[in-house]
Amino acid sequence: MTAQPILILTQAYPSQGNPYQMAFVHARVKQYLVMGQPVKVLSFAAKQDYRFEGVEVVTLQSAEQSGLFKAATVVSHAPNLRNHFRVIFKQRNNIAKLVFVFHGHEVMHLPREYPKPYRWNKAAIRRRRIYRIYDPAKLFLFKKLLNFLVKRVDTRLIFVSQYMKSIFEKNIFDCKAIKNAVINNPISAPFVNARHAKGPSGKRLSALCIRPLDDSKYGVDLVLDLARANPDIDFDIFGKGNLSQVMQYGINVTFDDRFFVQSDIPTLLNGYDFGVLPTRWDSQGVMAAEFAKIGIPLITSDIPIMREMLGGFTNVCFLPNDRFETRIDAALIDELKYQPSPQTDRLFDLETIAQRELAFINGN
Repeated sequence: MTAQPILILTQAYPSQGNPYQMAFVHARVKQYLVMGQPVKVLSFAAKQDYRFEGVEVVTLQSAEQSGLFKAATVVSHAPNLRNHFRVIFKQRNNIAKLVFVFHGHEVMHLPREYPKPYRWNKAAIRRRRIYRIYDPAKLFLFKKLLNFLVKRVDTRLIFVSQYMKSIFEKNIFDCKAIKNAVINNPISAPFVNARHAKGPSGKRLSALCIRPLDDSKYGVDLVLDLARANPDIDFDIFGKGNLSQVMQYGINVTFDDRFFVQSDIPTLLNGYDFGVLPTRWDSQGVMAAEFAKIGIPLITSDIPIMREMLGGFTNVCFLPNDRFETRIDAALIDELKYQPSPQTDRLFDLETIAQRELAFINGN
């Protein structure tokens, strides 16, 4: 393993005041340090240098003044044009190796590939109109800049799913000639060793959903469809938004806008017989992976990305999005038992993922 520190570029990073932003990057960085890999993080949102849980976070000014880009291995998470590409282009002659990690929207044409907003969500509709102009220009510049960089810097690409790689190749270019890997995001630490402890009791079944309410991507309206078809099941929906004020739902549905930290969710799940996490689009579906890994019976959408991520889990039921008005009974939930297997045991394991990433980043 190289002694040269990896320089991570990220738009934002956890801090004492906001410990959850870009947490999926922070989990990796902490594991890199545990494994002996020196790392520094450049957060474009940082106003001053600081340390967070043993990680050194620096501003752009500090990184440039201290020469962190010189002969550096730079890993850019969720790169954007405004900051990542601007700085990388400026420092291209200093960077020894460049790794882009694509998590989602960076290489998407949102109006073409993202679900249409709810008709009542006027703010989302306005954003979609802006993206119709912005996204074609964004993708054009991405393609030009990446083509420029790969000819001058050792450039590598990581995708969090095979699906995201297919989106990249459709919108940017075929990446067969560039070193690339599909390495999914890990699940959060509280879910690694936890196990769901509740099963059907013979009484009314209970289900929960944790989703932002107003983004049609998360399909909370589909949860209401399922609740409508199952008036004998109680559905608790946790999340913030206005959907509960706009859409009709039965007395078996309760909305709750409380916020739960990751460490509280496994205990919360133990109070329910099954989870419902539909989606119309996702780059990976980390929360669904966390539900599946903990062993709670889970109903999710039958779309390619969810099959890619969760196809090996015996406790997951896939429903087409146009068939959520379907009956659910205790027998079905009882069948959805988690059976550990070599395929699923380490699928979202942080240590395994960090090892794969470092081997790819540091390799020849």
